[in-house]
Amino acid sequence: MEERKVKAEIWNAAGKAGAVLGILCVVCMLLSNLVGKIPTEGNFGLSILSTLLSVLIWLAKFVGCIVLMRLFMLNLSRKNPEFTRVETFRFGTATALLSALIVAGGFLCYVLFISPDSLGESFEQVMAQMAPSMDENSRQIMEGMKDRMPVIGFFSQLIYCFLYGWVLSLILSRNIPSSNPFEQDGAPQNPQDNE
Repeated sequence: MEERKVKAEIWNAAGKAGAVLGILCVVCMLLSNLVGKIPTEGNFGLSILSTLLSVLIWLAKFVGCIVLMRLFMLNLSRKNPEFTRVETFRFGTATALLSALIVAGGFLCYVLFISPDSLGESFEQVMAQMAPSMDENSRQIMEGMKDRMPVIGFFSQLIYCFLYGWVLSLILSRNIPSSNPFEQDGAPQNPQDNE
């Protein structure tokens, strides 16, 4: 298959897979933030339930991303048996990049439009905890960063999600497509040919 068609096939499949993974992560992020808004003050049982739901959502996202990435890579390998591990890794990297863009964009939309106060509240909590150990110059620098927090959060999410997906695709592509150690140059090795 010529290089141009291979790249087109990889990016086409990666676009679909990246959209699914990105949307899954954004939905889990929104659910986690909704669970975090449950008022739990004074109710120990509700606090435990809220924490348990948050852990379950995180676990579903973590395991779901791994399983879906593996399924997408296996599907690509089945549809294109001529693809090697290199093409599978390229597909995983492209999927990681596209899904990271969706997740980072979803995070940015959340902090700018859906819940603009959430980032400010988190920033104020961090400032209150760190204030005793900071001098006046450090406080001014931190206050100057407050307006840039959505952009910093966007790029942090983008880099984190891409690196996670890149490492995951690196690990998964080692066995996809599966290789036959007795196969040589595409043809099975016959032990009787050596006699």
